Amino acid sequence: MEKIQVIDDEASRLTLPKVPPRQEAGQQAATAKVQKELIGTAENRLWLMHENNLLQVLMDNLPDFIYFKDVHSRFTRINKAHARHLGLQQPEAAIGKSDADFFPMRLARQKLVDEQCLLATGKPILGLIEKSDTAGETKWLSSTKVPIYAADGKISGLVGISRDITAAKEAEMERQAMEAQLRQAQKLESIGQLAAGIAHEINTPTQYVGDNTRFVKDSFPAIMQVLKSHEDLLAAVKNQAVTPELIARSEVLIKESDLEYLYVQIPTALGETLEGVERVSKIVRAMKEFSHPGGKGKSLADLNKAIESTATVARNEWKYVADLKLELEPELPLVPCFLGEFNQCVLNLIVNAAHAIGDVVKKNPGTKGLITVQTRRDGDHVEVRVTDTGTGIPESVRPKIFEPFFTTKDVGQGTGQGLTVVYANVVKKHGGTVTFETELGRGTTFILRLPLHPPPPAKGGEG
Repeated sequence: MEKIQVIDDEASRLTLPKVPPRQEAGQQAATAKVQKELIGTAENRLWLMHENNLLQVLMDNLPDFIYFKDVHSRFTRINKAHARHLGLQQPEAAIGKSDADFFPMRLARQKLVDEQCLLATGKPILGLIEKSDTAGETKWLSSTKVPIYAADGKISGLVGISRDITAAKEAEMERQAMEAQLRQAQKLESIGQLAAGIAHEINTPTQYVGDNTRFVKDSFPAIMQVLKSHEDLLAAVKNQAVTPELIARSEVLIKESDLEYLYVQIPTALGETLEGVERVSKIVRAMKEFSHPGGKGKSLADLNKAIESTATVARNEWKYVADLKLELEPELPLVPCFLGEFNQCVLNLIVNAAHAIGDVVKKNPGTKGLITVQTRRDGDHVEVRVTDTGTGIPESVRPKIFEPFFTTKDVGQGTGQGLTVVYANVVKKHGGTVTFETELGRGTTFILRLPLHPPPPAKGGEG
C-alpha cells in the first residue's frame, strides 16, 4: 500500500496509508476519519512539544528561581537559575530532592511547614520575603508559591517563583541604618541645643546642696563642744564631783552654739539637700530616657512617663515664659511605639509652644502663658494633646507648617524641621495622625493619635 507523509518533524515523523482509488465510499470515509484523527493527535503532540519547549526556554532564561514540587514538597522540575542557587550543575540533579538537601535544617523546616499549609488549604503564598542560605551564598528573596490542580480538581503539587531582591534588601537595611543614625543625631542635636538650660537646671540644686552641706559642716564644731561639755558633766555626776564651774561652762556653750536655731535649720538643710540630689537625679534620668536610641522595632511604652521626662529635659525652654501643666490619664495603656521618636515629637511641640508663648510675653512683660500636655485613650488610639496660649497660627501658613524647612521664626531661632519630624514620626512610622486646632490670639493645640493595635508589617524574615 502506498503511504503519504503527513507531518515532517525531526521529533515525530508520521505516515498514513494512501486510500486506493477503487475503494468503496464507506471504506474511503472510514479511512479518511482515521487519517483525520491521526493528524489531530500528531498536531496535539506537536503543540504540546512546542509549549513545553517554550516553557523550558522561558525557565532557562529568566533570572528568577522557578521550581515545581510534588505534594511531599520534593522538586520535580527547576530552572537553571535555581540550580545555580542550590549549587547544582544541572537542574535535573534536584529532581526527587527537598529543601532539606540544600538549606540549613531550621530554614528547610520552615519552608516545609509553609508549603504543606499551602498544599492542604490551597491558599497561595504571595510575596514572602525570606532569607535563603545555601552552602554557597546568602540571598534575600521575594517568593510566591501557588498550588497546581490535577484534572480531578485535587492539588497535585505547587509551583514557586522566587526573585532575588538582595541588592534592594541591603539598600533598604542600609537606609534604615542611616535613618536610625540620623534620628539619634537629631536627638543628640536637641540635647546639645538644650545643654545650657540643662546645665542651669542641674547647677541650681547643686548650689544649694553645696551651701546646705557647708552650713552643716560649719555648725558641727559648736555641737561637738556642747556634746563634749555634757560628757564631762556626766562623768562628774557619776564621780559625785559636780562643780558650779562645770554647770556654768555647759550653759555658756549651749547659749553660744545657738542650739535652738540649729534644731530647726539643720533638718531643713538636710531636707533641701536630699531634694536637690533627687532633682539632679531626676534630670539625669530624664536625659538618659530622652536620649536612649531605642530598639529597631516598636516596643510597648509608658507615654505618661516619657512625657514627664521630656518636660523635665525641656524645662529651661519654657519655665521663663510659661507654666507647664500635665493632665495625664493614670490608666493610660502601654502603646507600641518607637519611644525615642515619640520623645522627639513631644520635645518639638513643647519647644514650639514655648516659642509661641514667648512672642506673647514679649508684648506683655511680667506675664506668663500656659502649656498643657494631656493624654487620654480614645477607642483603639491614644491621644496626646499639646496646647499653648501663644499667638496662634495665621491662616495663610497653616497648609505649610508640616513642610520641610518651613518656619515663621526669626533667623537662628528654628530650622523648620520641628513639625516635619513630628509628622514623619507619627504618620509614617507609627501609622497615626497629626492634626491641629488654632485660633489667632488664643493659641494652638497639636493632637497626636497613635494606634494601640497598629497593622502588622508584611510577613517576612528568615523563614
